[in-house]
Amino acid sequence: MPYELVDRATNAARVIPPRGAWLTIGREPPEENDVVRHEQEVSRRHAQLHEARDGIMLRVLSPNGVYKHGERGRIAMDPATGVEPEFGPLHDGDQFSLLRPGKFDDDVAFFIRQVSA
Repeated sequence: MPYELVDRATNAARVIPPRGAWLTIGREPPEENDVVRHEQEVSRRHAQLHEARDGIMLRVLSPNGVYKHGERGRIAMDPATGVEPEFGPLHDGDQFSLLRPGKFDDDVAFFIRQVSA
């Protein structure tokens, strides 16, 4: 079944593409990002998602990191090595924030929603 990325602030949803294509979240420009957030602390290209066999995978492109709901600390790109960590699978209802850990009602938080085909 397909999944959507839902912005908690606006409730806007975007379909997450299957493996091989990525949904990109970032500050600017819109030509490089599918979901654009204008907050200064959001990186130009912050994170990417795609649908995998058993859920949604999230790749972190920013040293600012991503915070997954229910886990301590952030998962971030290592600027020294350039390693972009990927984590998942995320499933229906899982939440993450680009910043501000523990505040999942803020305007840079998202959740995954499974939709019927």
